[in-house]
Amino acid sequence: MSKFLIIVVVNILFFSVISCDSEDKLASSENSDSKMPKGYVGSLYKAEPLSGSLKNPETIKIESDNINEPIVEEKKLNDFSGKPRFIEFWSPTCMTCLASKPVVHGLKEDFGEEFDFFSLSTSDYQSRDAFLDYGIRAVPTFIIEDSQGEIIFKASGRAKNEVFQATFEEILNTN
Repeated sequence: MSKFLIIVVVNILFFSVISCDSEDKLASSENSDSKMPKGYVGSLYKAEPLSGSLKNPETIKIESDNINEPIVEEKKLNDFSGKPRFIEFWSPTCMTCLASKPVVHGLKEDFGEEFDFFSLSTSDYQSRDAFLDYGIRAVPTFIIEDSQGEIIFKASGRAKNEVFQATFEEILNTN
């Protein structure tokens, strides 16, 4: 019995030391921006403006905000109002996407006059071209384009109101 107890205690100590070491490495890699490529999209907290090098599609399929009754229509980018655009790429099966919806709706209420808001879902087969054209690899992903259609902000992850508000205000101040 004492051999068994010694083995259990040694294993607990061993795994706790390994666990602490990996947490330290993870924390140091999260705080190190030098390893992150420019334009990295991993976190809304550290999103960087993009240079506009991404390809913008000629047409985009637009979905209504109502999750239960998605209405999709095709629009050409030239048909838009000339205002900056906020594009949300999401999936109805993604909990992070659904948790971000109230933030996006709040932004639409606050900035709906100054920005065009679009919501594109993975559940709509017709939106797949926009996902491919914009290079979307994860949901939720948020893109902000200026009034000329240049992509100036792209981030993936849970939406944070303060990140978007600061970006929106910066865009409005430069236009």
